[in-house]
Amino acid sequence: MADLINIPHDILFNIFSRIPIKSLVQLRCVSKSWLHFITDSFVFNRHLSYSKNLKIILKDFQHFYSLDCESFDKVIEVDTGMSKSDNDKHNVVVWGSGVGGIIVSFLGRFRKKIFLWNPCNGEHIEIHNLNMRSISYMFSAYFDPADKNYWLLAVYHDNNVVDLSSSVFVYSVASNTWREIKSIPYSLPKRHGVLVNGSLHWVAAHRSRISTMYDLVIAFQIGCEEFREVPLPNCQNPNCFIDVTELGGELCLVCNYGICVEAWLMKDYGVKESWTKLFNIKHPTGLHFRSLIPLCFTKDGVLLLQMDNTSLVLYHPMIIEDLFCLNIEGIPKCFEPITYYESTRGSFKSNPKE
Repeated sequence: MADLINIPHDILFNIFSRIPIKSLVQLRCVSKSWLHFITDSFVFNRHLSYSKNLKIILKDFQHFYSLDCESFDKVIEVDTGMSKSDNDKHNVVVWGSGVGGIIVSFLGRFRKKIFLWNPCNGEHIEIHNLNMRSISYMFSAYFDPADKNYWLLAVYHDNNVVDLSSSVFVYSVASNTWREIKSIPYSLPKRHGVLVNGSLHWVAAHRSRISTMYDLVIAFQIGCEEFREVPLPNCQNPNCFIDVTELGGELCLVCNYGICVEAWLMKDYGVKESWTKLFNIKHPTGLHFRSLIPLCFTKDGVLLLQMDNTSLVLYHPMIIEDLFCLNIEGIPKCFEPITYYESTRGSFKSNPKE
């Protein structure tokens, strides 16, 4: 049998990407070269990460646009159907997305409205929101299969208090009620949690630290409603800025060192030793960026990333030597990408307990 080293990698990738994942696991036993190639993150995640149910929406200050994830050639503006702040100019803020739902708020001069919105069918419900005058909130949405109910989680920190602790509330869509669950000794950035393996994840800073730099990852476990710290790979240094995202159902840690960006995947959730490096991308000559966040794998196994808030780029070490900037018709100059999964679950308004 020919050694894989003598076969061009792009041809190998095309072949192995068409093999079922169960067969790939068996083929790793053929030889060491097969083992190393197949267990390469890009080969395995070609199977694990591409999903036809994964959708991407881009948001600027006031509008939403759907992105064609097959051709990446254009975006189309989406009419949400949600009523905005009464006859007032508004800014749109997306607080989080889950399976089948996105949390959206419209910030007007006199009023704020918060909705849970399903962009697949246009359904939306307005959420009874908390008093937000002097407190910074971060929202996340999730679906709990145990009670078949959509939930919102709100983490807030009083800006007038030096202590880095945050308070946590949960909202039940079925009962239309909020309840406080606990206070946590962490400060979180103003962004939604990343849903992986039945838990929401954030980068965080512990209140006992002198620095407020986000150097930890914490998780909120749905169901038992408990927080815990997630073990990280041994890749950090004081000059590293970290972030978390979801990639193909796995937790992805992004480490920005200034001169390069690394991404790691937790292959066996909760196991520190299972962190696997996905890529290390150095800043190409003439191209400077502050952040580089993986979004998804395309059907061809190429990685789609968000570069800052201004560009979408493609990357694959075996196909594309450098980052390839996409030229997309109608894309906003500044945007936030939102990834979500289409869901066949029922209406937000249905109450399984009734």
